[in-house]
Amino acid sequence: MSVGEALAARHASRVYEPQAVPRGVLTRVIEAATRAPSWGNTQPWEVFIAAGETMNAIRGAYLANLRNHVAPSPEVGPIEVWPAHVQQRYTDRLLAICAALGADPADPAGQQAAAEGQMAFFGAPATIFLCSHPGLEPWSLFDLGALGQSIMLAAVEEGLSTTPAFSAVSYPDVLRRELEIPEDYRIVIGIEIGYEDETNPMNTCRSVRRSIDEVLRIKGA
Repeated sequence: MSVGEALAARHASRVYEPQAVPRGVLTRVIEAATRAPSWGNTQPWEVFIAAGETMNAIRGAYLANLRNHVAPSPEVGPIEVWPAHVQQRYTDRLLAICAALGADPADPAGQQAAAEGQMAFFGAPATIFLCSHPGLEPWSLFDLGALGQSIMLAAVEEGLSTTPAFSAVSYPDVLRRELEIPEDYRIVIGIEIGYEDETNPMNTCRSVRRSIDEVLRIKGA
């Protein structure tokens, strides 16, 4: 598989098969991905993976928090206000997913189901959590992004699907308890990983990409 083929094949999955990912496969994915570049070769990342009973314990705690209206407290905060043109792409993606399911995005029951899907990690059998040391942001976030993309491409080569998810780091206290993450690490992002349920309509939706003419400016070539 070429890099271009892996880039084209990678997409966020929304429903996973329960089949476990072997420990050796997870290790290969991370080992390959750590070839990612970082500022001055600082490699500011720390990686924790939840699988098996640990993953189930995290999933159960997240769902309980959601149902008990416990507010999320991610350690790297969300974007509060998107520029209008960026917000439109976000909205278009949401509407496309709802259309694939035949769901009404304004329906409270549908909203609750969507939230529960997120807090259940879409049924993924494992999740990779990327951490860094406080005080290294914002630049180390670029390094973790490079690692994250490398993880997702390495996963494609292994026949796996992934979902980078802000919702995966909603409750850091749960993650620290179950994964024994030290207090001096900042939990940045989670990447769900597993085998995609290819029969589920949630996984038929693909994001529309901006045209290269809209994105790219070249001068002098």
